[in-house]
Order: sequence, then C-alpha cells, then structure tokens
Amino acid sequence: MAERVAKQLKAKGGKARRERVRSLNITIEEDKSTRRGNRLAALINACPLLEKLEMRSDEELTMGKGSTMSRALTVALSRLSNLEHFTYRGRHVFCHAVDFGALISSWPKLQTLVMPDCETKSFVERRAEDLVNLSSPIPLRRLELPLGGGSGENLDTITKIVNASRTTLRHLDLGSSREFNSSLSPAFTLSDLSAIASVAPQLHSFTSTSHIESQSLPPPHHYLSATLSALRDIRVLHLGLGGYDLTTLFPLLTPLPFLQVLSITVEHIGASIPEHAQERYRQISATDVIKFMEKAPELVQLTLPRAVRNLWEDCEVSGEVRMAAEDCGVRLRFAEKWSPSIFERF
Repeated sequence: MAERVAKQLKAKGGKARRERVRSLNITIEEDKSTRRGNRLAALINACPLLEKLEMRSDEELTMGKGSTMSRALTVALSRLSNLEHFTYRGRHVFCHAVDFGALISSWPKLQTLVMPDCETKSFVERRAEDLVNLSSPIPLRRLELPLGGGSGENLDTITKIVNASRTTLRHLDLGSSREFNSSLSPAFTLSDLSAIASVAPQLHSFTSTSHIESQSLPPPHHYLSATLSALRDIRVLHLGLGGYDLTTLFPLLTPLPFLQVLSITVEHIGASIPEHAQERYRQISATDVIKFMEKAPELVQLTLPRAVRNLWEDCEVSGEVRMAAEDCGVRLRFAEKWSPSIFERF
C-alpha cells in the first residue's frame, strides 16, 4: 500500500498533490520483508511538507543504525523540516539514542512528540557520546515519553528534551507502568529529575503513574515531590501511587487555583490488589479529600482508586465525601485505570 500511494504521488502532475499533503497516518503491519523500511521512506519522501505524522506498529521495532527498519526511514523522517506533530504508537519501539536526538533536532517546528512505548538505547556500553544530543532549542508544547525501566536512557532523553523546550513546554506525560513496581538503574538520583521540576510551574498537564524504586533515592518513593511542590498553572494532574508522600498530597495541592482534573489511579494486573498497594490506599484521608475539594475553586473531576471507596465504606465516611463532592460541583469517580481522553479538553 505504501509503495502504491508513493507512486501515485510521484506520478506526472503529482507535485501539487504532494504539496497539499499536510497530515499522514501510517499503520506498520507485521512484515518480514527487508524492503519495508524503503517503502515507508518512499511514502514519506513523497510528502515533503508534512506537518503531522502518526505512525502505529503491530510489532516491536527498532529504529536507527543497523535496525530492521533500515536507515532509509530515519533519513526520510529527518527531511520533514515542517513537521509540527509526531506520534508513534506500537507494542514497543527501541530507538538508537544518537539517531533519536538527531531526528528531533531536524524538526525545528516540532510542537508535539508522543511516543508512549518508546525506549531510547545506546546499544553499546553507555558513554556520553552515545546519548541524546539536541543541537538547538525546540518549540515543543507536549511531550509523552515513558520515564521508567531499564538502564535509564529515557530519563536522560526526557531531561535533554525538557531543557531544549523549557520556554514552551506545557504538557508532560512520563508514562505509566503496568506493574506496580518498576526500577531504574542504581545511578538514578533525585537530581536527575531537576529539569522536570524546573518546568513544573508552567505545565498545564502532568502525568506520571509509574511506581519507581531505587536504592539511591532518599527515601525511594518521594522522587516526584519537588515537581509536585513546584506546580503552579496545572489544569490536569494524573498520578499513580508512587513518587510522593500520599499523606500530604492533598494539602500540597490545595493552593493550586487552576486545577480542574485530579486523578490518582494504578492499573493492576490480575483480580487481587497487592497488600503493599492496600497500605498506600489507607494513606488517602477522607478529611483531606473533603478539605481539598472545598478549597479547589476550578476542580470539576476527582478520580481515586476503587479500593479507597471500599476502605471509606468500612469507616462509614464514603457518604460524607460524596455529599461534599456534590456540594462543590465535583464529579467524584473511583476507578483503577485512567482514561486519557480528558486531556483533549485542555
């Protein structure tokens, strides 16, 4: 299909058609052909003025030097100098860190970068020259790149991108983990997140639902505290159960005048909820939640873990919280999994 469309666009008299194409959506189906990368590259090369590109893959892929997608695709993508919005979704995509940095640098107008299943790797022993390097600032407004897992290159990549877009970034999504616990390398420290905390005041939406543990963190579950303390203009906030002190969260967020949506959820695998998760749920105080809703002037939706409702019912305070929500005009929900569609309103 990609090859046929590319030929049509390149046919005689097709120049006007090529220049009118501003948006392209590509689904990469499972295909063992060695020419697949070349066919995709030909299609992208036939649309030189693209402003929006969405790609979806049905299989795990590696992009970059010596990858199964070939260098032709990376080169074609790097020629899209007018690209403003890039989305890549799939089972998992591994990007060579150096190529990834060069690719982003070739998109000087980029405003949206969404790659929720991406992991950047050096593919060799980690060295400074093998990590992401951005040649100049980028006008990025929305970044979605997962934080957790593996050797930590994603954290380095996020830091580099955040620093390059610190004057424009408004929406930051650090991803989620299906497991309750994930881990970074022992080299991970709180200072690695300082760039994120520095842009927190200007963010309109922020998501981080991975629960990350590391022996180097003092204490290991407060790695998001500085970021949450620095929030100022936030409208939508989605958190998991890790990265901060849950007992002080609602007092911490009470001064936020623009907060409209707050979600605290975790996606569990299996029917039962781990005991360590149950302990965290008990730290969500009904009294703190009521006070928070009363002092949050713009709040319209609050989502909490379903297990919290069960604990409150045992303590006979669930009704009080629901009545307070009605009085404050807040839609109170109890759920285990977050629906990201709410972001499209902000």
